[in-house]
Amino acid sequence: MNNPYPSPHQSFPALERYRKMLNQLTDSSTISEKEVLDILRTRDIRQKELKDNSLIPRDTGLEVIKADKRLKQQADKIVSVVNLADYRESFLIDDEAWWWNLYQFQKRLLQ
Repeated sequence: MNNPYPSPHQSFPALERYRKMLNQLTDSSTISEKEVLDILRTRDIRQKELKDNSLIPRDTGLEVIKADKRLKQQADKIVSVVNLADYRESFLIDDEAWWWNLYQFQKRLLQ
């Protein structure tokens, strides 16, 4: 039976970029402020793709959940480089954009 949905990466190009950036973040011992901003802005684009499409393929949804979990696991590294509160204020980030408030996912706070 043919899948009525296109592959997740064809329909949602920001997802593949987001995943690649997360791979680099995870594999690197250091990260720059520019790299953090690139990841978070890519997650913004990813969110817009999700909102603009009423039917999200199951596989795409699962990939987003996995990628977001990886981002949360890197919270310590990210918040050690940038003050996310400054960026939320400057960019007027919506409160629903949890990825701009990663402090809540820091390991020291989860213990």
